[in-house]
Amino acid sequence: MRCRELTAPPPPPPTSHPQTPDPQAFELIQTAIEAGSTSVNTGYFYGNAPHVTANLQLLSRFFDAHPDLVDKVYISVKGGLGEGMTPNADVGFLREQLKEINSILKHRKMDLFEMARVDKATGIEQVRLHLALGRSVVARVLSLTLLPVIHVRRP
Repeated sequence: MRCRELTAPPPPPPTSHPQTPDPQAFELIQTAIEAGSTSVNTGYFYGNAPHVTANLQLLSRFFDAHPDLVDKVYISVKGGLGEGMTPNADVGFLREQLKEINSILKHRKMDLFEMARVDKATGIEQVRLHLALGRSVVARVLSLTLLPVIHVRRP
C-alpha cells in the first residue's frame, strides 16, 4: 500500500495539501492490510514542509492504535533526500536520517530503505558503501529507487 497521498501532495506539488485525518487514514490502512496487502510504502519526505516526516508519524500512530498489525506488513521507506529534496548520500547524513526513521517508527525497524535518487556528488559506488555501513542498524534490505538506468549502468 502506498501511503504517500495520505500526507503529501501528488506531483506536481500544490502550495498545500491537507493531511488525511487519522481516523480516515487508519481505516484505509487497516482495510488494505486485512484485505491482504503485505507491504506499506512510506517516505521520510512524504509530508508538507516543515513536517516532512508526517507520513512516518502517521504510520507510527497507526501502529500505536493497531499493534496487532505491526508484523503483518513489510515496511519500505524512501529517504536520502536532504535540503531542497536534493539527494544526499553523505554517510553521516544517511546514518542520522536512518536512525530518525527507525525512531519515528519505534515499533520495529523498517524492512527496506530506498535511497531516492543518486547523489551525483558522492557517486553510486560510495552510495552503496554508505548504505551497506548502515544496513545492520536500519533495515534488512537496502535499494536505490527513482533513477534512470544511466545512473547505475557501468561499462
